[in-house]
Amino acid sequence: MKHRHAHIKSKIRHLRPKRSIFTRLVFWVFILLLLLAGGAFYLFFFFPRFQVKTITISGNEKTSSQSIEALAWQDINKKVLGIGHRSIFTVNATEIKNNILTAFSIAEDIKVQKQWLQGIHLEIIERKPFAVFCPNTRNQDCFFIDKNGVIYESAYADK
Repeated sequence: MKHRHAHIKSKIRHLRPKRSIFTRLVFWVFILLLLLAGGAFYLFFFFPRFQVKTITISGNEKTSSQSIEALAWQDINKKVLGIGHRSIFTVNATEIKNNILTAFSIAEDIKVQKQWLQGIHLEIIERKPFAVFCPNTRNQDCFFIDKNGVIYESAYADK
């Protein structure tokens, strides 16, 4: 049996003890990158300075600011991992513009501007009447037409 011990002892002598994972550089680089990614995620989505606080609306005469603002807030409020946020980085200006244009036919164009560390500014350009279109001889069926030929409002909606 003595020959077995000598054979095993020579192999055991050449084995190096395994290093702990905490002493390896790769582990600490991975932890550092993970912390940096988590910090960037927090800054991007949840840091209070980058949250939309206000929506200012200008240029609207016939549409109410409250209804435009409510529609814009629906597009701004988002959820990430089940947590709501209003990050200025994730605001989609084209989506806000398209939703307001489809909801309000009187709006001809909308300019959406992100104001960093403040909020969002919406500049509404409303349609101006160019002509009156009456398909019937009755006066109650008349509509306003803008310069592009779009029928957008009843001419007798106020009465």
